[in-house]
Amino acid sequence: GQTPAAAVDLLAFSSGALIEPVAAPYSDAWDGLWLLDEDAQTGWANAEGAKPPFELVVSLPEQSRFSRFVFDTQGVEAPAKAAREIDILISDQSAGAGFTRIMSVALGDAADGQGFDVPAGVAATGRWVKFVLKSNHGDEGYLELMNVHGFGVAVSSTPIANVSGTYEGGEYGKFHLLQTGAQLTGCDEFNEGMVQGGLEGHLMWLAWSEEKGAKSG
Repeated sequence: GQTPAAAVDLLAFSSGALIEPVAAPYSDAWDGLWLLDEDAQTGWANAEGAKPPFELVVSLPEQSRFSRFVFDTQGVEAPAKAAREIDILISDQSAGAGFTRIMSVALGDAADGQGFDVPAGVAATGRWVKFVLKSNHGDEGYLELMNVHGFGVAVSSTPIANVSGTYEGGEYGKFHLLQTGAQLTGCDEFNEGMVQGGLEGHLMWLAWSEEKGAKSG
């Protein structure tokens, strides 16, 4: 099937999706967050000695209705490590409860863009999506999955919470933000830098400038 033109990748970090710390990764370089970064060369791998099934949960900023899921595995270290059998569940309750299985898929070995439409008549609406990684293509040590995509539409619209306040900026010291609608302005205490940005879903986009140049995050 094809992804509907109006659908967006709701499971992208840039859409506000976040990974819940359920199954431990092999290392920070294989953290579950890399499943959501839209880069098929980075992904998740299980901790050494762990055995499937592995559960990975993605939280969404809004209640969302899914029509299609897509998986990338071409970037795995070896085809035998690529994820194969995956159950997809969805919940409107929490990251740890209320999940209903909406479909199960079987991936080929080491290929990007493996897409699966949600079956007709299946209610695939919620705020948490769980992927249960059940098997790979034969490797006894590791299961790897590079990217997950979930296309659909948000069906709720939550008012933006006010984030005005003072934040710790690490090596750049504290910075102060004032929110007006979805816009953010402020300053930091490092070289009297100026901060500007906005809110989008779970994300706070900021750019700040100093006399010696500009930073963003």
